[in-house]
Amino acid sequence: MENTNSFLNSISSTVTRSVRDKRSFDKLLLLKEVLQKVTDYFKAEAFSIFLEKEEDNEVFSCVAGSGYAGDIVNKAEYRKDEGFTGFILRTQEPFNIKNKTELIEKIKTHKINTSGKYDDILWTGNRHFRNLIAIPLLQNEKSIGLIKVENKIDDEFFSDEEFNAMKFAGQLLSLSITQIDFYQKWKKSEQFESIIQRIPNLLKKDNKFETLLEDIVKLTMNFLNTEVCFLYLEKDGYLECAAGAGYAQSVIGRKEVKYKLGDYYGLTGAIADSRQLWIINSKEELSNLEKEGIAKKLGDRHYEKGWEFKNLIGTPLKIDNNILGVIKAENKIGTSTFTSYDIKALQLISDVASLAINNYKSQVIKEKEEKEEETIEQKIKNAKDKLRLGKFQEAIKIGLTIVDLLKDIETKKRLVILSTRYNQLMKQEVMMPIDELIRNEILIKLFEVFDTLDDINKNK
Repeated sequence: MENTNSFLNSISSTVTRSVRDKRSFDKLLLLKEVLQKVTDYFKAEAFSIFLEKEEDNEVFSCVAGSGYAGDIVNKAEYRKDEGFTGFILRTQEPFNIKNKTELIEKIKTHKINTSGKYDDILWTGNRHFRNLIAIPLLQNEKSIGLIKVENKIDDEFFSDEEFNAMKFAGQLLSLSITQIDFYQKWKKSEQFESIIQRIPNLLKKDNKFETLLEDIVKLTMNFLNTEVCFLYLEKDGYLECAAGAGYAQSVIGRKEVKYKLGDYYGLTGAIADSRQLWIINSKEELSNLEKEGIAKKLGDRHYEKGWEFKNLIGTPLKIDNNILGVIKAENKIGTSTFTSYDIKALQLISDVASLAINNYKSQVIKEKEEKEEETIEQKIKNAKDKLRLGKFQEAIKIGLTIVDLLKDIETKKRLVILSTRYNQLMKQEVMMPIDELIRNEILIKLFEVFDTLDDINKNK
């Protein structure tokens, strides 16, 4: 885990530097730096990064590689209907393939065309494919490339921890490529230079969650130049306003202002459920949407006391199509419409915000699991202390709680059998003295059960 954290921190530093230092706005340089970080962490035989070609975005070319894949740089090219590489680009699915048999089965199942591709260059002589991790690089739900690592050297296959680390690295790399593309297109914008520098701050690990949300709102307001900004987060199937600016501050945390996911409830819910960016250019257009039944409770109740709706741009916050929330900016200042610059800007902000919010939630879950592990460890110690004091029933009760937490059915069966035997022994005590041999046998086996639970907890 320590190596994984070091790798993730290193990748984060590399990609966020791409918006701090103008010299780093070089896509190929960034890819080579990321590839070196991946090479250092994964200890595998082949590493490659594919990106869509600028002159033909239907073709994806290997632009960086190391190990065996160094031989296919600027040679290997795939369309989405060619090879397993093309299949990943087409389906946008990450894969952790653990052996050649699994790969062959997927090729057969999905009828993937592999003829005429580059295996004869990559896998030749004594080189034989064994396993891989492949992660698509996505930009606004479109494949722009992928990153692959193949043939783990020191193990049979790549672990789930390594797979998750690579997915995170892919998300960061996709984000950085998006920022570079955005910079190249909008670098002449007067406000771009000052604002783009602030994006890496959202990915800092020491951010407080409330501060993170406030920074996302401020960044959106500054980028888009609007009067109002709402940031809604998903909670138990509803969207609730967690941060905002302008009139939106009046609805933060209000339980009655929430939108149910799944049935296009309200404009906010409709943005989330559609999983698309929305632009509404007038109050009349907003009213027409309600009349057409596109969203079930549009309205503009939050506009009171002198506030009036003019226009809106909004987009869902999501990771892997899972909704995290919605961000909306309303009432463009100085103009009646949102521009193509505004659209790209909000897409970029939503990508960063989604990644930052998801990272925070993942960290909370991880800390909860670690705390739960500590609790289980303490429970096991307490149970053993109970056994040493002769409090068998109390120890067994703690044990039953532990096996439920660990979802260990086999150990639970052993514990139930021992509990039954001990209860029978206690009933016999009424008629005759306890057989100490049987009692000690149960005691020893109970200690063995808790030792087993301890091992399961540590290896979980």
